[in-house]
Amino acid sequence: MTDEHCNEKIAVVGAGVFGLLAARYFLNSDCNVVVYEEHATIGLPKHCTGIVSKETIEFIGDAARRCVVKAFERIVVEHELGARLILEGKPLAVLVDRVCLERELAREVERLGGQIELESRVEELDPMGRITIAGTTRSYDRVVLAFGGSSNLSRRLWYKSPRGIRGVNFLVRVHDYGFREGEIHTVLDKSVAPGFFYWIVPLNKREAIVGYGSENWSESPQSALSKICRTWGIDSYEVLEVYGGKILTGPPAGRLVNGRLIVTGDAAGLTKPVTGGGVYVAAITSRKPFASNCSSALHAYKRRLEGVRRRLARQHAISRIIHDSQMHYVVGSVLREIASSLEGRPLHVERFDEHDEIVKGLARNPLVLSRVLRSVLRAGDPRSIALLVYSSLRFLLA
Repeated sequence: MTDEHCNEKIAVVGAGVFGLLAARYFLNSDCNVVVYEEHATIGLPKHCTGIVSKETIEFIGDAARRCVVKAFERIVVEHELGARLILEGKPLAVLVDRVCLERELAREVERLGGQIELESRVEELDPMGRITIAGTTRSYDRVVLAFGGSSNLSRRLWYKSPRGIRGVNFLVRVHDYGFREGEIHTVLDKSVAPGFFYWIVPLNKREAIVGYGSENWSESPQSALSKICRTWGIDSYEVLEVYGGKILTGPPAGRLVNGRLIVTGDAAGLTKPVTGGGVYVAAITSRKPFASNCSSALHAYKRRLEGVRRRLARQHAISRIIHDSQMHYVVGSVLREIASSLEGRPLHVERFDEHDEIVKGLARNPLVLSRVLRSVLRAGDPRSIALLVYSSLRFLLA
């Protein structure tokens, strides 16, 4: 192994899941890595619900397994019009403690010889691999930008920031209601979550994470929670914790490399646009096998990022339809037709994260496809039909 391979210096900006998994990948490939994090504590402040797939747990490994809270075999997708589609897997989804996960990954990074510098906010950067922290400029062979999508640095880069909506989670304890354990509910309801959906993730019969995403940044989160609870017949509850942040729903950046800078994660819009989730994307870009040297690792990482970017672009075309406010009732009608064609049976899903594959699977069913097309045409709205055609072409060509 040459000195050039051993001495390759990589800076990772951001110690969230994306940054820490990237750091672990490069350390396992014989790179020298330092991670810069602007906050004083790994994992805080909390932002995400923590729902991931079983595949994500396997890709990440022991760090994720140690942080599993609960597994779910069903996700019930509902619409305010009354449509109800059940997705099923064994398990279909897993709840992880995100704070635990990030701290476990940080320990792995340090065990592998990586440095993590907290309270180190990057003020400036350039394509030559130079970053400035507290007035001091440092140079690196590569800089991996894994900061959040709301960072001020995003506005200084070479691409348009991805779409962001408000996301809020409540840890709720109920007094007069019993949650059904083992299944997550996601609900498309324009009155509560315009441009997205809300969710209920039961921890046990009395406690659940109740959250929502919304284009409406002005509505009080407590007001949104109150609407959700009324809809579900929950009259008496207490809020134990509130946390959240911006949910990014794409599109992904068109270019991920500029000189010595590599942008990834939320900063590049590399999140699943239908749900805003990013852990799976982080896991598949940084999974095994690791490279034999740092130079090879960098090439492999960039190839993986580009492959993920193309897949997320296809998923963004689906997201445009699901989350567009003008398509809301058309989506409800389509969902009802899909559920009807399945005659109440759950839809078995092997790969929960691959939303484009789920759509392709449904489209291969002639009965489902004919009913969906009939539902859209019955809507008679030229804009809805145009958006469906445009998004379908983007989906096929991305």
